[in-house]
Amino acid sequence: MTGLRLKVTGRTFGALKEHFSEADEHMAILFGQRHGDTVLVADRDVQIIQDSAYVHRSAGRVELDKTVNNLIHHRFAVSGCNTYIHLHDHPHADLLVDFSPVDDAADLDLRGFLDTGGLENVRKFGGSGIERIELVTGVFGSECVKLRSVSSDGSFTPVDSLFVVDEVLDQIRPDGRARQPTKPADEALERQVAFVGTAGQARLSQITVMIAGVGGVGSVIAEAMARMGVGRLLLVDHDLVEVTNLNRLVGAGPTDVGTPKVDVLKRHLTSITPACTVEAIGTNLFDVDPASFAAADLIMSATDDSVTRSYLNRAAVQYLLPLIDHGTIIDPSPLDFRQRLSVVVPGTTACLECSAISVLDGQEIADAYATGDERRLFRAKGYVQDHPEIISPSVMALNLQIAGLGVQEMMNLLFGWRPLTTNAYSAWREGANKRIDRSVFADLPDAACPCCSNYLGSADLATLPTPTDEWRDD
Repeated sequence: MTGLRLKVTGRTFGALKEHFSEADEHMAILFGQRHGDTVLVADRDVQIIQDSAYVHRSAGRVELDKTVNNLIHHRFAVSGCNTYIHLHDHPHADLLVDFSPVDDAADLDLRGFLDTGGLENVRKFGGSGIERIELVTGVFGSECVKLRSVSSDGSFTPVDSLFVVDEVLDQIRPDGRARQPTKPADEALERQVAFVGTAGQARLSQITVMIAGVGGVGSVIAEAMARMGVGRLLLVDHDLVEVTNLNRLVGAGPTDVGTPKVDVLKRHLTSITPACTVEAIGTNLFDVDPASFAAADLIMSATDDSVTRSYLNRAAVQYLLPLIDHGTIIDPSPLDFRQRLSVVVPGTTACLECSAISVLDGQEIADAYATGDERRLFRAKGYVQDHPEIISPSVMALNLQIAGLGVQEMMNLLFGWRPLTTNAYSAWREGANKRIDRSVFADLPDAACPCCSNYLGSADLATLPTPTDEWRDD
């Protein structure tokens, strides 16, 4: 399992740090869903073991009450998850922590149980599609953490990273040591390193950003990301270059007309920053393999309708992906330029569905998922209108402005320079520039939100909703 990473919310990581801060050894059990090389953990699948559950607890060893242990195994069996995560702490470890021989023996015993009785229980309670239970174990110190996967052959493999999705994203190398100094960056990034530091530049080089929609706004974002030293870009768009795109599409020229936008942009980005890994995903957003969502660290949305925004919002919540959504509009009479930016951090902020600031058109979304009979009913009531396509104005200057704002907020997510922006709005004619951050309005997830309450971190346990063929063919 080389390259395995564990992804949790800030709420979960904070609860673990608090739990592992006392004098005696403690334990926590997490249930995760593995997709590819990523294991996602939802807040609801975190078992913080309370003091009353132990039959033995000291600075060197913990033992759970048998009834509690059986209850946890039952919860795992019915959870639908495919990864069992066993964590404990070594209370007196500060800058260096490691597994003990006692830990090794206990982990191998647990591995043996999961391969036999554990797997049998999972299949008994509906997990027939699970062929194998993954086991990840970890030990926390006060300033460090070490994680590993445990194989059925008795081998241990280090987990590559622990990714914490919070108001400030954090990627921890769980090698049992406190954070180490970072090597200097490439000379081409010297001026930027003077701004973000070598550690900041290293963080940029380690992240994977999905850019959904690589038209006028998305292509600008992509070039900025590549030039900044972002390590990997996933470009998603199924459109071909048209002549009318050439006034704003980065990297495209007259000879590219008829070529997939993602291919043109990939060629451009790799020519200017060969160190950046660029993947061109030239399919409709609704047909993107969920593995791409699992592989990403955040989404930059540059789509132009509520249906795709709603879909990306659901994917972001489901795969624990911060989402930065961009919107622009030009009103020709009287002339005005307006922009909007929304930031979603699953588990920390409201999503686009439950935010107090509404950005989604509910009727447009309902139309996309309506069956033929429902659409006919909507049309009879006047909700669905047949009209010729309206060609919206689009200019480079406005795209540059909103793309720049989005990239700045992405950097703020990584570096925490100021409180997280949840929504921003500007209007040229009235000279309005409004920004709402979490210091003045937290915009917390709504406990009654169908998206946040049902799908947070669910990964492949739930299927992403796809609009009807009728809507997609319109």
